[in-house]
Amino acid sequence: MEKVGYAQHLKGHFFDKAWHESVKDDAWIKSQDYKANREPMLALCLRYGLLKDLKQSFYDLIKCDFRSEALLILPQLPNEELEKSIYFALKLNRINMAKEILRRYKGTVYYTIMLEALIEGTQYCSIETHAETLAWLRALLSDYSFSPLILRDILKDLISVDGTGNPNHLAISFQILPDVARQLISITCKYPEEQEMVSDLLNQTYFAVMREANARALNDGNVGCENLALKTLQKLHAIYPPPIGL
Repeated sequence: MEKVGYAQHLKGHFFDKAWHESVKDDAWIKSQDYKANREPMLALCLRYGLLKDLKQSFYDLIKCDFRSEALLILPQLPNEELEKSIYFALKLNRINMAKEILRRYKGTVYYTIMLEALIEGTQYCSIETHAETLAWLRALLSDYSFSPLILRDILKDLISVDGTGNPNHLAISFQILPDVARQLISITCKYPEEQEMVSDLLNQTYFAVMREANARALNDGNVGCENLALKTLQKLHAIYPPPIGL
């Protein structure tokens, strides 16, 4: 009962109205006075079922970038929250939090879901996390063998990205396109029935990159995007011949 009392005492400090207010101004909860108590407090609250809303607490912890505490709650959440939490973390530029969530499920059936979430989530990444996000995507693609179906879907998502108002998302899409195409070509060597479908999709990819680059150059004067598109086309050309007439 003493432990329960202690947990309730700590819960009173952190998970009442003051906790939710701390999301708006969390300087006090990050102070050294509370730092040592957050994780043991949360462990006790979980052990004795004192948290009324696990999901809300989990997302509040992500907002404050309290990784170790958020990961204590993660295993108790339903599977559908995994993908949502990746989106949420990326939207707040908590890229290391997103990495930690994914690392817990690497090698499972959720790995594919997480990659798709990350591809979609690149629209939220700031210019500061651009390079890190790109490196992470490339690492995921090289570390895991995805099915042709998944890779085709990812490629379709990438070539449908609209750069209007979000050039960073378009830039990441352009840069990761050749990596996805390379893995898709490599894996379809084992599946002859996929080759014609892949060929059509890669032809679409060439034209989509050119079309988007021209649109950005004409509408936004974004020459940088046009230059990046040319580099992407060169990389695509190195792994697959361009369509006739290009």
